[in-house]
Amino acid sequence: MMLLNFLSSTLISLTLIAGGETEGILENPSNPTPPEPTWEMVDQDDILTIYERWITLPDGRKTRERKGEFYTDNHPDEIVPLVASSSGIKHWMRGVEESREIDFPQTGNKTVYILFNAPWPFKNRDLVTEIRTIDNCDEGCTDIFFSARGDMLPEYKNVIRMLSYESHWQLTSAYNGLTKVSFSAYSDTEPVVPRWIQDPVTEKLFKDNLLNLHELLTQNLK
Repeated sequence: MMLLNFLSSTLISLTLIAGGETEGILENPSNPTPPEPTWEMVDQDDILTIYERWITLPDGRKTRERKGEFYTDNHPDEIVPLVASSSGIKHWMRGVEESREIDFPQTGNKTVYILFNAPWPFKNRDLVTEIRTIDNCDEGCTDIFFSARGDMLPEYKNVIRMLSYESHWQLTSAYNGLTKVSFSAYSDTEPVVPRWIQDPVTEKLFKDNLLNLHELLTQNLK
């Protein structure tokens, strides 16, 4: 039980991390080298569809990227505050002890600090992420990009800073007034336990958090 709680409190950290099965750790996140491989569907239910693919980083190492998609009656303007703000994230993402916006005018983008709790004797983890929102993409959609910026804030004592995390939200107007919500993420963070133990936990956390978001959106419509 302690191991499960630990994993649940550290895998993007808890939640939306996409694997991290790379050979080594980079000091900063890297973008995948094109061409990108095709997504493979690995899970589907009445609400959510999950995809995975292995991408190649610029240095030749590979890491797994995970994506989840669902549809909702909510307008994109209702979804953005929940996925791209410090106050919204903690309502559906498990394990968030603290979430706040940091004022870094030099970046020109929003920067959010997230602290994830972990049970004793493990150390808490935190993430400093820059958030870029683009509203003029094709097909009437909103793109939101998260990128770890661990160097923008001094590390705290007894807290492990997450230095690698890249994710992408895409909110697209679909048929019959629905909005398609797509979230993908990857990291080259080293696994905290062997993959055969970690993989089922990360897969469940990824799915559970997106289902939490879907439920919250549904409640907001009532």
